[in-house]
Amino acid sequence: MKTDNLILLAAVASAVFLWLNRNAIRAALASGQTIANGATAGQPGFGWQYFTGGTAISPEGDYYFGGSKVYDGVTVGTAYKNGG
Repeated sequence: MKTDNLILLAAVASAVFLWLNRNAIRAALASGQTIANGATAGQPGFGWQYFTGGTAISPEGDYYFGGSKVYDGVTVGTAYKNGG
C-alpha cells in the first residue's frame, strides 16, 4: 500500500473509533469535575466548558484534550451537540 493510503486508512479508523465511542467519551468527561468559566459574551472563552484533566468542549460541541481536537461535535441531529 502507498503511504497516502495508509494515512487515510488510519484517519478513517480513528474517526470511526471516536464516533462509535462518543458516549464513552461523554461519560468520561461527565465524571470529571467542571472548572468554572467566568467569561462573558464577547470575551475569549465564552461558551466553552472546561474539565479537570485537560479536557474542553467548544460552544460548537467539539471535544479537545490537551489542546488537540479529539472529537468533532458536528453530528446528525442536535442531540449530540454540547451536552444537549
